[in-house]
Amino acid sequence: MTRSFRSACVAAALTLIGASCSDPSTGPAPPAIPDEALLAPTADCLPSGSGPRPDTSTGELEPATPPWSLRFEDEFDGTALDTSVWGYRQEGLRKASHGRGRAASDRRAVSVARGKLRLSTMVDPSRPGYFLNGHVSTEDSYSFQEGIAAARIRFQRARGQHGAFWIQSPVPQSEGEGPALQGAEIDVAEFFGEGYSRGGLSHFVHYRGEDDTWVKTGGLLPRSVLRLPAGQTWWNSYHIFSVEWSPNAYVFRVDGRVTWCSSGGVSGVKQFLVLSLLNSDWELAGLRPSRLPQTMSVDWVRVWQK
Repeated sequence: MTRSFRSACVAAALTLIGASCSDPSTGPAPPAIPDEALLAPTADCLPSGSGPRPDTSTGELEPATPPWSLRFEDEFDGTALDTSVWGYRQEGLRKASHGRGRAASDRRAVSVARGKLRLSTMVDPSRPGYFLNGHVSTEDSYSFQEGIAAARIRFQRARGQHGAFWIQSPVPQSEGEGPALQGAEIDVAEFFGEGYSRGGLSHFVHYRGEDDTWVKTGGLLPRSVLRLPAGQTWWNSYHIFSVEWSPNAYVFRVDGRVTWCSSGGVSGVKQFLVLSLLNSDWELAGLRPSRLPQTMSVDWVRVWQK
């Protein structure tokens, strides 16, 4: 197990595109993502400064260029989840109003082996028609404000669940204070399974605005499958998903390529890392229990700051 912790900030650039999604822990359950919710970077999306960048030929990351430094790292060595770093998040069944009324976060759906964190969705053996989900976070051990967060992930294949790497605020989303004081949910990457519209890979940011409305920006990457080398998919090979979070924008990348930027909902608070594979209620119509368990594998997670 290797990891390190410190703190600081970073710089980046911006643009904004709208769409829809939500974490059941912070807002109402989302509908399926509309087909028209597509992301496209613009000429304004030009990050400034220097920092570690994914090397897509090796799957590793180049050494940081000063003043950047590695502040957090977990390579999932060992044979069990390091609970001094990661906690099991929101264990048990939640209210249906939270969007996952038939799926319980459960440590039986989390394992570590051969240098990989494995998060699964599986049939609940004790409750017909219900499911168990893998869901972990650093909420009690590590948080940061601004920087570059990255994870090397191989997503699940089937629909009916979505794998995700995200960054969540610990601050309750009370009315009228906005992301500068309450933070935001930063969905670095979500994958909705083979056959989902437009390839099924997405980025999102959502938060409660100062006028007390829920604001959700982001969407599906257009023609995302075509971005991959021949023979690769999001579920048969590992890819690096990252966000560069600055005081005025987020810059999202897949395998080092800028895929979206947003100046909306920039968090002004420290936030924690989350990895999950969840069955939301709205997805269950597309779920085939005969294809369970499904597994999302994570090779490593890292955060740089300066």
